[in-house]
Amino acid sequence: MYQPEEIIDGAQAIRSQLKTLIGEEAESMDNELSELLAQAQEGQRVEMQILRLVARREITRKWFTDYVKDKRDLQEEMNPLKSFEFLPGDTPALPLPLFRCPQGDYEWARPAVGIPVPQCPTHHIDLIPVV
Repeated sequence: MYQPEEIIDGAQAIRSQLKTLIGEEAESMDNELSELLAQAQEGQRVEMQILRLVARREITRKWFTDYVKDKRDLQEEMNPLKSFEFLPGDTPALPLPLFRCPQGDYEWARPAVGIPVPQCPTHHIDLIPVV
């Protein structure tokens, strides 16, 4: 169903949303995700553990599923090999600017211009723009 890189990407992205999604339980799940992502960076296969973790709560499971689906849809829309072209004036929504921890375990999307970019909650360093 999911590709390993989609699972890692989704795990990085959901971390910034946990407080909104599950409130007080966010810190615990974030710590577990941080550990699993560190293991993934070391080459360990942790994708199934990540999926089990986000599936513990219905709201995080749904967010994760929607995130991967939306990302796939966006990649399909941006595929230059497609023959379909949007009509003039009918443009697709632009993706939110993404920022990622240089260590690669946290991702944050800026919801609006003017909102300051936070630091990585794991490493306490500035996030960098994803190009």
